[in-house]
Amino acid sequence: MPLTVGSCGTLRELAKLPSCKDGDVFRVTGSDFTDDDETLARDGKPGARLVIDDLGTKAHWTVPEDARTVPSRRAPNGNHLGGIFATPSTVDVRDLTNGMVSTQIQLDPDVPDAAEYVRNTAYRLDPTMNVSAFRSVAFNDEYEAIRRGLFSAAALTMTLIAASLLVSQIEQLRDRRRLLSILVAYGTRRSTLAWSVLWQTAIPVALGMVVAVGGGLALGTLMLRMVGDPVTDWLAFLPLAGVGLAAIAAVTLLSLPPLYRLMRPEGLRTE
Repeated sequence: MPLTVGSCGTLRELAKLPSCKDGDVFRVTGSDFTDDDETLARDGKPGARLVIDDLGTKAHWTVPEDARTVPSRRAPNGNHLGGIFATPSTVDVRDLTNGMVSTQIQLDPDVPDAAEYVRNTAYRLDPTMNVSAFRSVAFNDEYEAIRRGLFSAAALTMTLIAASLLVSQIEQLRDRRRLLSILVAYGTRRSTLAWSVLWQTAIPVALGMVVAVGGGLALGTLMLRMVGDPVTDWLAFLPLAGVGLAAIAAVTLLSLPPLYRLMRPEGLRTE
């Protein structure tokens, strides 16, 4: 079972820690290696006594009773690590002389050849030292412009649909002018008729949004799996769903004034 010793800042890069101070120990689940989680569940329970075997030198170490279980997070190298995570004061690092030492250095991207300076320094310290470079993903301005354009086009389409629904709604109300006046004369509440207008608009738009969101998520997930990337934002559809809700509210509110006018007793008159 892996034992990782590091400062709180380092451990936060590897696991989702609610809080951390020197002296804390964490049981980290969600490793990319299934054996790690199985070993942790079997041998890494709070109070368990572990044996640290370092080139034949065995040292005993007990998992503290207050060790908290936390989920792993993606490390800078792209992997999810698990096992026991401990801060320096909880483990005597002298018992880990054969352990793998990893140091993370954050470089200033504006400094030219900064990575080369780190490699040269590492070579002077130890020629066998392995140096890996990780870079954060930055959004390309062109792709961001395409994303904004697609959202604007989708929002415009929703606006046109809302305008079409409004025109259709008002025409239907005018055709039912006499019926609406009769319903009001028989004691039907005006609020009931107003709610009916809301549902006539909300149901088709909501069904369309459900189909669009479901199809979009399925297609997006399939495309990401084809290129080997995970889904990082399952809620990307929320802004467009908000546009749909705004369209429903706008059509309903704009339909209410004609509705109340058509419910007047004058609607019972006939030529």
